Amino acid sequence: MKEFIEISRYAGMREDLAQAGGGNSSVKLDEKRMLIKASGIQLADVSEEQGYSIVNYREILEYLNALIKGEAVCPEAEILEKAKEEGGRPSIETFLHAVTGRLTLHTHMLSANILMAGAGGIEKLREAFPDALFVGYATPGACLARCYYQAYLAEIQKKDSGLPLIFLKNHGVVISGGTAKEVIGLSEKVNGTISRLAGLDLSGYARASEIYRAFCRQGMDDKIIVKAENGKVLEAFRTRGFHLWDYQVCPDCIVYCGMAAFEYCKDSFHGDLGRFMQQNADPVLITCGSDLFIRAKSVKKAREIESVLAFSAQIAMYNRNGSLDLLSENERRFLLGWDAEKYRQSVR
Repeated sequence: MKEFIEISRYAGMREDLAQAGGGNSSVKLDEKRMLIKASGIQLADVSEEQGYSIVNYREILEYLNALIKGEAVCPEAEILEKAKEEGGRPSIETFLHAVTGRLTLHTHMLSANILMAGAGGIEKLREAFPDALFVGYATPGACLARCYYQAYLAEIQKKDSGLPLIFLKNHGVVISGGTAKEVIGLSEKVNGTISRLAGLDLSGYARASEIYRAFCRQGMDDKIIVKAENGKVLEAFRTRGFHLWDYQVCPDCIVYCGMAAFEYCKDSFHGDLGRFMQQNADPVLITCGSDLFIRAKSVKKAREIESVLAFSAQIAMYNRNGSLDLLSENERRFLLGWDAEKYRQSVR
């Protein structure tokens, strides 16, 4: 379960890997049972209490084998319901995950899709990843799993080991491994290689993972780190020379965004964080070079915070040649301790 949550959060908080409810994760518990992200759940929201289904993946394998043989089979929805043992509705990609490795992460990797959607992109990927399996486009669900399974059966006969890396045309990337560390490591390697190949700078997203791991090492793994994407926010941030503006102009700015921004420095993180928390409480906004990040319980909550930040950014930009009438420090501290606002913030 811990590794399943780890790979889910890793991809779910990064928009270069998963957007909205896209992407999936799974872990095979034994020879029969598998945890799979539930349909309609965001990867970053997977936890021990919610966001997954337990299925009998042997039922799925039997279905796919029958499908390949052309035998009469029941509809997809029916076999998914039959295979489900506990939890919410299994993802439509349960069929694909049934025939991958022990721990599997399926992402809609931006860098890979940039190449796969363009002319000659697949050829570049084949050259960069000669040991990967490439599957042509197919409708997600049993159709895609059947295409993958047939390609896998044909390819595995030529190899002595499994296929940890799969590219799905106009769809995404599937990475499997024995541990979360293996899966995340390969994902980072693949994403980095493709980004260099395509001349992309997606380093900010990788930095979000780095900052998240730094907080985890301090025992603060209850929140994720999300890169700011809002145009108004980024415009104001860049205008200030990659520094946060004075955003404390109204109650919501304090309640959602906290007292001040935390400046992340890898080498002095532990001491910097301790001093910051003594003065300002839990960090919400984090700056690191030319990137701005939001620390929140979920992607949804991070985007709510970013919306409030965009509101303050427009106020600051309009008044950039004058002074702003900010809330006093006493008022800010009162608002952060206000029970009514604590409740409002806790509602997901």
